[in-house]
Amino acid sequence: MAHVEMNAHDDNERGRAAAADTSQRHSLRICRTCPRYERLPPPGQKTDGLLLVDGVRALAGASSLAAHFTILGVHCLGGCPAPCNAVLAANGKASLRFHRLSPADAPSIVEVAALYYRASSGECSLPPALRARLAAVIRPLTGTPPWAAE
Repeated sequence: MAHVEMNAHDDNERGRAAAADTSQRHSLRICRTCPRYERLPPPGQKTDGLLLVDGVRALAGASSLAAHFTILGVHCLGGCPAPCNAVLAANGKASLRFHRLSPADAPSIVEVAALYYRASSGECSLPPALRARLAAVIRPLTGTPPWAAE
């Protein structure tokens, strides 16, 4: 599978074409340090965030989803007051950020990732378990961002 990369100099037509092409690589980022400001697990034990990363990777690896997503355990997604956090993102699509997740939500995260992949805009129906945990919908950039203008 080819990895589609776009930079700030790509014109709007290429951006729209990449957004409509569901063969592009998508990303799922999960905060591996959650919960940061609560009691940490004893040494040698994993955080809830890292357990969620492991659960999602195991479920995605058993499906076709792993071929379309880069699943990353990241240091922080800035949702510390409402841990654990996960973000679905792809070029030309709205990003979806979820909060208040637990390792038990791995199946729902994999389910919404599959729905997100098939949605050309990134906005999709949510599994019931995640409806109240959608923290943000971040619209994709259109055109060249002001800071990238020549």
